Amino acid sequence: MRLNPYAQPWTPRGLCAPAGIEAKAPANKATESTFELAELPAEVITSVVSFLTDPRDLISCICSCKLLKGHVHEAELVLDIRSWRAALGPVNNEGILASKPKAFLGLSKYMPGTVALLLPNLSLEDSDVDYLLGKLPRLQMLDVSGARKITHAAVSALARAASPGLQAQPARKPVDPAAGSTGGAPEAAEYTGRELLVAAPRQPVPLPLRFANLQRCFQLHGGSLDELLTLPGLRCLALSHLDLGRWPAPSGAMDARPPQVASPLPRNGLLQVLALNNCLRLHGAAIDALAAACGGNTRFLLLGGSTLALSSFVSNGASAAPPEHLPPRLAGLLEAAYRPALTSSATTTAAHLAAARHLLAAVLAMPALVALDLTFFPQPLVQCLRCVLADADALGRGRVPVEVWDFAAAGAADVEAARRALRSVLRARSAPAQAVAGLDAAVGGGRAGDALDELAVATVLRCAVNCSSVTRSTPLHVAAERGAVSGVGQLLAAGAVVDARDTAGSTPLFLASEAGHTAVVERLLAAGADPSLGNVSGETPLYIAALRGHLGCVKALLGCCKARGIAWQDPEMYGDAWTPLHAAAVANRADVAAYLLQAAGASGAGELVLAPNKYGQSVLHVAARKGSAQLLRLLLSAGGAAVVGSRDGSGDTPVDVAKKNRHVEALAEFRRLTTVHGTAPRTSQAAATAMA
Repeated sequence: MRLNPYAQPWTPRGLCAPAGIEAKAPANKATESTFELAELPAEVITSVVSFLTDPRDLISCICSCKLLKGHVHEAELVLDIRSWRAALGPVNNEGILASKPKAFLGLSKYMPGTVALLLPNLSLEDSDVDYLLGKLPRLQMLDVSGARKITHAAVSALARAASPGLQAQPARKPVDPAAGSTGGAPEAAEYTGRELLVAAPRQPVPLPLRFANLQRCFQLHGGSLDELLTLPGLRCLALSHLDLGRWPAPSGAMDARPPQVASPLPRNGLLQVLALNNCLRLHGAAIDALAAACGGNTRFLLLGGSTLALSSFVSNGASAAPPEHLPPRLAGLLEAAYRPALTSSATTTAAHLAAARHLLAAVLAMPALVALDLTFFPQPLVQCLRCVLADADALGRGRVPVEVWDFAAAGAADVEAARRALRSVLRARSAPAQAVAGLDAAVGGGRAGDALDELAVATVLRCAVNCSSVTRSTPLHVAAERGAVSGVGQLLAAGAVVDARDTAGSTPLFLASEAGHTAVVERLLAAGADPSLGNVSGETPLYIAALRGHLGCVKALLGCCKARGIAWQDPEMYGDAWTPLHAAAVANRADVAAYLLQAAGASGAGELVLAPNKYGQSVLHVAARKGSAQLLRLLLSAGGAAVVGSRDGSGDTPVDVAKKNRHVEALAEFRRLTTVHGTAPRTSQAAATAMA
């Protein structure tokens, strides 16, 4: 709510002294505060309440007193469940699902002024979305990303809520099963998430929805994109994982032919950001249709992680034909700027150039476009487009250069540029957007407006940096593997998922540990990366760091495991029970083995040396095969003497392994142990410290 800028400064009555008298408190007695919350102006209390985003804080206000309960009811709230779920930690999903009906009922009853609702990765259904849309008439931002049960029916509910011509459609309404179809007042009903039992008309005013994030809702399709693109008042739309191979639908009946002439889509003149990440089979007709549907106000087109249907660009048909409105001069500049990879075939080169022509034509059709995101697109295509779009003279017609973002290739530079560009556009709220959305002069301004704009910037950027390649590698994977500390920091600050896994099950922490980038490992661990997550082979970051001999990474990972209470010595954490000490023995790295034994402590080192892998091999078996006298001496002094006579799956003892491999120095170490048998070996802690 807006406050009167000409009002006098307000001071609580209890803190004011009578005129002419200086209020002094006794030196030995603290001044008693007579501050009363009820003395604050109502606008101030409501504004303060609107700064609370954690549902737990708002529930505390509701339960504390009737005064705050009323202000929570009136406030424009931004509700974000991420902090609440993070505080819960690993919990039973069934418990969250069980509390969802009561939570939604309380939300609709006590917080109807909610303007932003962020419910990422929550198990939602179509009926949940329909219910919330009917109960939150001021809702301007909705984030239901990761709701895998949501279908096109939820998109239709959004369209009904936001489109004036569809307001006659009834909403699904939760009812108390015990009350029957006519029982009870609405506030006494229990939300069960079931279908509509009692018809409840929508609010007469269209929902002022400005931002919708439905990424990773895998049951959506091209028809969902059609419906969302026509929503009036929508400024930002984020979708992902759509199959665009047959989008847009050709004019006339659907058939088995490739898409040719697409039926025109109504324009949404206010759409400023369209994010279509990780979509499949993007072809020429789809690119042209996107440009036509976005309109002249679109500033950002984010296609990171989407794949091109390259065959469609070189086959006969409309997709392969050059765009009609692309000037020949620009097409020539594209060809001159294109630098094919050494392994590119003539067909691949032709497909890349055809795709680049369609993308360039799309940019020209969107005169207000500021940036185009092509993360994980073929690098020759990205570079030639970047070269042409950076030339304002070549674009002509008073166009400014258009940025081409690639968060995987450029890392920190593009992340910071994207943040600045998004803020410069999305934080400049326009009066037409408020008018179309049916808002009064106050809505969209002040505290709620600032919060919505900043949330829009953060959400769009988070969607962009979490796109992935065909191997499910994210920009954070790429930056971590390269050792780009600054890039990793920028991506994490932008909301990159720290424990994202590629098709091999590798996390960014695993790749950084494998490459030996200690600074990146420390940065990822500080951001909450889980050092116990292994890849599909059961290799953890600690295992791979020990195998590669990266002592700095091993130290950082062990320190984190100790701080978090992770039992890294447990063989069950690793594939085939190959522990990090086994890995150090394979790498013949006595320094890494010494540090591992030192970290295990006097009692744990012996167990670590004794632990066999799936094949019955202890660390001594592996060290005997390598023949390192230094490593054997360390292991034997740390308690390995107890397994000198143990046999692996082939029936061999460590001595047998050394004999088979003719390691004279290793055999000498075993003889030395036999010679001094009966004398107490040094403790593992002292031996490891000496080796380290």
